[in-house]
Amino acid sequence: MSGSTEGRRNHVSRRGKAATRHLKKKGSRRQDVADPAARDDVPPSPLPQSYNLAVVLHSELEADAFILLMHLRGMAASLRKLPEDKWDWTYAPPAPTPRILAVHALAWLQCDRQHINNVDASSHRPVPKPPTDPEAICAAIELEADAWEAMLKSLTPEDLEREGRQFGHPDAAMNVRGFVNHMIQNVIYKHGQFSTIFFALGLDGDGPYEAPFPNPIYKEVLGIG
Repeated sequence: MSGSTEGRRNHVSRRGKAATRHLKKKGSRRQDVADPAARDDVPPSPLPQSYNLAVVLHSELEADAFILLMHLRGMAASLRKLPEDKWDWTYAPPAPTPRILAVHALAWLQCDRQHINNVDASSHRPVPKPPTDPEAICAAIELEADAWEAMLKSLTPEDLEREGRQFGHPDAAMNVRGFVNHMIQNVIYKHGQFSTIFFALGLDGDGPYEAPFPNPIYKEVLGIG
C-alpha cells in the first residue's frame, strides 16, 4: 500500500509473487525529493525485486520528505482504486471508514502546513471543508502532497528549530521539526489503518496475508539460514 505516486514500489507486497509483479510493472521512478533512490549517484539495489527496499538518504529533511510523501502518495493511489460504494464501508462499526481516514489526514496536513508557514496562529484560517466526491478528495490529497514537497524542499536545517505554538496555546510549544514529525506519524498511521480496509476488501489479492520476514531474504541473497 505504501509507495510513490504510482503505488507501493518501496513496500513489499503482502504476497511475494504479487510484489515481484508489482515492482516490475512499476519500475519507473520519479526524479524528486520523494524518491532519493532515483538519483544518478545511487546504484541499483542488488536485492531481488520482491525485496527492494534499499534507499540512500543524506539529510533529515530528505528523509522526512521521503517517508511522508511515500505514504501520502501511496495512500492517495490506493484510495483511487477503492470502489465508490466502499468509501463509507468498514469491517466493524468501531473502525473508521476510508472517507474518515482520508479527510482526517487531509485536514491535519493543511493545518500543520499553515502552522509551519505562519507562526502567528491568531491569523490562521480554519482548514477548508473537505470535498465529498471521492475523486475530489484524492485530488486534494495529491495537491497537499505537492505543497508539502515544495515546502520541505524550501526549508533549511535551521528552520526545523524555529519555535511556535500549536494553535497558539502558551503551553503547547512546538518547533517546525515537531510539526513535520507530527504529520509523518499521522500519515503513516492513517495509511496503515486504510491498508487493513484495503486488504479486507481483497483489493491487494484474495489469498491469505503473507508477511515478508527478513530471514528468507538472508537465505536468498546471502545463503544464510
